[in-house]
Amino acid sequence: MKNRLFDDRLLPVLLDIRTWKLVSARWTDGQPVSVSRHRRWMATHQHTHAYPEVMIGLRGRTVYGFNHRIFPCRPGTVFVLDPALAHDNGYPPWTMAATFLWISFVEDKAMARLLTCHRGRIRIQVNIHCLIDLDHAGLWRQGISSAFRAGLPAELIRLRLLAALAEVVATLVEEGYRDAAGDPQHRFQQEKIETICRHIRKTGGADAHLDHLAQLAGYSKFHFLRLFQRHTGQSIHAYVNQARLHKVKALLAGGMALKTIATELGFSCPAAFSRWYRPFRN
Repeated sequence: MKNRLFDDRLLPVLLDIRTWKLVSARWTDGQPVSVSRHRRWMATHQHTHAYPEVMIGLRGRTVYGFNHRIFPCRPGTVFVLDPALAHDNGYPPWTMAATFLWISFVEDKAMARLLTCHRGRIRIQVNIHCLIDLDHAGLWRQGISSAFRAGLPAELIRLRLLAALAEVVATLVEEGYRDAAGDPQHRFQQEKIETICRHIRKTGGADAHLDHLAQLAGYSKFHFLRLFQRHTGQSIHAYVNQARLHKVKALLAGGMALKTIATELGFSCPAAFSRWYRPFRN
């Protein structure tokens, strides 16, 4: 049976967990490398966000910057990108033909997309129409909550990570064997937009930039704007402002200073927060 999501070059990488090389803040199977031009590129092409992601190299060889270091990225290299840790935003222009599976763990869902990159230009090859319910499956949340208590052996942390991630990957591969004919696409789109909206409300729009949200959803910016408006009845700008205002009120009620709130909501400085907040104070 042919898999409609992953071809015969990619499937062996996903199915053989023994070949996976883990790169995370807590465990690294390989050693960082020194690549001067990538280091220079990293200076202006890194970002952070408030949810964990995983990037799995499936085809091609390159390097990837994570947590201020640079690591080789080959088929089977698994990068575990924790919240608030800096990592590369995109791929440099010398990145030749390569394919990556990105899995984002947003609120109670895992969503995935298959990307290809050639000379730094990214194309979404497959936006996988499968949202994994983390609460019911107990997958990623179990892996990150129980394994990272202080004092546990690093080998156990690695095992927990791989076990949790392997089940997520197995679910995605299994989705490729399912007959998806007749699936209502609008339902998947609505669930994905609702998940992103919950994330915006929870974080107060701390990392709710259009480019980033569209990339997370696996759509072009134009298509994402249309979907968001259709499913929420609001523009992203209006929705983010509303979420920020609710968050500000809650944080002020808890006694947090405006300067600290500015940092919490991801503003570049207190002055930028004051300029945004001024029209809403009256």
